[in-house]
Amino acid sequence: MKQTNRFLIYGATGYTGKLTARTAKEKGLEPILAGRNEVKLKALGEPLGFQSRAFDLSDKAKLDTALGEVDAVLHIAGPFSATSKPMADACLRTGTHYLSRVRLTSSRHWRHATRKQRKLASCYCREWASTWCRAIASPYI
Repeated sequence: MKQTNRFLIYGATGYTGKLTARTAKEKGLEPILAGRNEVKLKALGEPLGFQSRAFDLSDKAKLDTALGEVDAVLHIAGPFSATSKPMADACLRTGTHYLSRVRLTSSRHWRHATRKQRKLASCYCREWASTWCRAIASPYI
């Protein structure tokens, strides 16, 4: 089990990602900012004093390398239907904890989730049960 005391914010250049990065700085945390656009990541990360990693979720090698540097990922890149599976798969491969800002946590949100989203969430619940890493989905981050 790795123990780095570091975490990655994937989707850092979006609206919620920027708010999350600034809040992390205010709280004295030092995440690694990540996303697809290196220029935007540097523009956000350098003034905050944060490192950044640019990669697309389809690049498994870069994704696994980035997750190898951290204990957990805060996955806030949307849309969830397109981005959650590659990130969750990588977390299972690398033993990285996964925290996602998705709205599948209440019965109301579960009812309105697409069949694909419900199936994906159910499959990962079973897979994570057999590993030490954990997944948490929360609309409140």
